[in-house]
Amino acid sequence: MTNVSLLNTINSIGKKKNLNFKTFQEAVKKDNPLKFVNIFLQHDEEFREAMKASSGKIDDIIKYLSSKEPIFKLLLFDFKDPSVLHSSSVLFYKTFLNRFFITQTKKELLERCTTIIFSNLNNDDSFYGIFEDI
Repeated sequence: MTNVSLLNTINSIGKKKNLNFKTFQEAVKKDNPLKFVNIFLQHDEEFREAMKASSGKIDDIIKYLSSKEPIFKLLLFDFKDPSVLHSSSVLFYKTFLNRFFITQTKKELLERCTTIIFSNLNNDDSFYGIFEDI
């Protein structure tokens, strides 16, 4: 996924909470990460309690996510250094979406795509030749 696609995905999901970011740097400022993550974890009582007990900043969010998904313990984020702020932001959102948004396996996603593409095919459809090869 390219950075532009990732930002568009974040903005599309964020519409639910009136979130719209022009840059990744903006996406990790103030309480924006908390608002975004809350879209997915709004029914997680443990998450809400953890955020109430902390400042709700991105470091607190990563600490909580580390308790649920070990990958967040391994990744290095630095939101204070301007030279790596962009890459840390991209890494955070990409990892978060991979772990909490895309919950189906790649095989399940490909099977679903196959069903969508190859249902109701006619002889003159551009995918018909591919379908016959399968």
